[in-house]
Amino acid sequence: MNEKELYDKGKFLHKTEKNYEKAMEIYEQIIKDYPDTEEAYYSEFIIKEIEQDGFNREKFERMKKEKEIIEKINNIIITTTNNIDGYSVKKYIDIESVEIVIGTGLFSEFTTSIQDFLGQRSTAFEGKLKEAKQFAMNKLKEESYNKGGNAIIGIAINYTEFDGNRIGLIINGTIVEIEENKFK
Repeated sequence: MNEKELYDKGKFLHKTEKNYEKAMEIYEQIIKDYPDTEEAYYSEFIIKEIEQDGFNREKFERMKKEKEIIEKINNIIITTTNNIDGYSVKKYIDIESVEIVIGTGLFSEFTTSIQDFLGQRSTAFEGKLKEAKQFAMNKLKEESYNKGGNAIIGIAINYTEFDGNRIGLIINGTIVEIEENKFK
């Protein structure tokens, strides 16, 4: 790709796609590879413009790192079993527990009373429990990442009821480091 094609690509990424990271990389490549061209001159100008408009490389690098961490957390394997097919436990790290307490709320109580009277499922409660379970699972994965684990085995989920229309959710499991079996 020549400097003109690179410049057009950078401009498309910058102006149309709003992908400042890739655009900046392309503009920097033009300056490095084609320093004495008109495209390099304009690339320097556009880089300054992007930075003045609020693109901050340090902030971008921090956000990029956070995105990588979130991706690693999301890829942590969780299971209720004590093993994962195709993997071996390399290291047992810790037993971790996450506790969540949610209030059911007056609206949920009211709609649940009506649904109960009509013999229907309590969708308001179900939604709250599902949300709490997802939050707790994500928190458990975050704890696993922070402790160096890449999987959680033996997951157990328990619910309890408290006074004042509150429900407790407890999720626990064993944080482990696993490795893929070389021979399947």
